[in-house]
Amino acid sequence: MDAGTSQTNGSANLGLQTLTDDTTRRKYDEHLAASGTFTLGRHQSELQKTAEDCMEKARECFKGQNSGGAILWLRKAAEIEPESPKYHALLARALSAVAPLRHEAIEHFEKAVEIDPWNTILRFQLAALYEEMKLPWRARPHYQKVLEIDANNTKAHERLRLLDAEPGENDMSEQSFMDRIFRHSPK
Repeated sequence: MDAGTSQTNGSANLGLQTLTDDTTRRKYDEHLAASGTFTLGRHQSELQKTAEDCMEKARECFKGQNSGGAILWLRKAAEIEPESPKYHALLARALSAVAPLRHEAIEHFEKAVEIDPWNTILRFQLAALYEEMKLPWRARPHYQKVLEIDANNTKAHERLRLLDAEPGENDMSEQSFMDRIFRHSPK
């Protein structure tokens, strides 16, 4: 038997001794409890419950037409569960209703899309917010991505058609810049 095998067997025997000796096992269990090993799954459930509690409080605020309170509770839910696209999306929708908070709304929509990139509803809502903010060139790629995911999305087709029909400020400045280049270029 080599040294590695004897050390492994020694560790296994030590583990077995720890589990069979009542005093040692109790101390080991206390150590695990103090480190949080036994509560890991329960802790996650408690976090989810807490985030859902915040969501419920936000719902109550919406019903009472208290958008500030709703935003506060949705921020808390997104903070508790930062990898939940649902909380980021709900917070983004609430923030987008307040003009000075729309840039923060974009951040939360983008975070939700980053977490759930195939969610066409999130992408569509982000694109609509960009349009509302008079940023059609930022809306366009999101509508296009919606169509890559769902080629039959009639709303995205319609929005892109309308964006193409309306000459945007950016389109006119590019066109006049191109006109200037061609007018002054040697023939």
